[in-house]
Parts: sequence; C-alpha cells; structure tokens
Amino acid sequence: HVEWCNILGSPNLPINADFFAAGGNSLMLMRLLATYQAKGFVNKENPITLNRLFENRTIAAHAKLLKLSSPNTSSD
Repeated sequence: HVEWCNILGSPNLPINADFFAAGGNSLMLMRLLATYQAKGFVNKENPITLNRLFENRTIAAHAKLLKLSSPNTSSD
C-alpha cells in the first residue's frame, strides 16, 4: 500500500483502488514492479511479472500476488 501511495503521490488509497484509475500509467507500474523486486518479492516458481500486475490492478490483488510470490511465505 505504501509503495502505491509513494508512486501515485496519493496518501490515502483504498485497497480496492484501480492502479490506472488512481492516476497510474505503465511506467509507474514498471517502477512499482522494480520496488517489489527490490524488496525481495521475487520467487522463481511464481514470479511477479508486469503482465500479472496489469491483470491484477488493485492493492488487494497485488497483496495476494506478493504473498504468493514471496520467497519467505510459509505454508500454513
């Protein structure tokens, strides 16, 4: 959520906000992907790709992707 707010320059975004409707564009989405990768949300078995971010446009959807792709996710 913080990453979205920083990139979009909006301090209060609901978790169901659409990235593009909130003012995002493809270059900003690329920056967001780079931020996710820099924070360690990279998993070779289930990587986050730009296409997946385009298909999953809300904060809630990104949270699910990050959880699934995180190499530190434990299987409960």
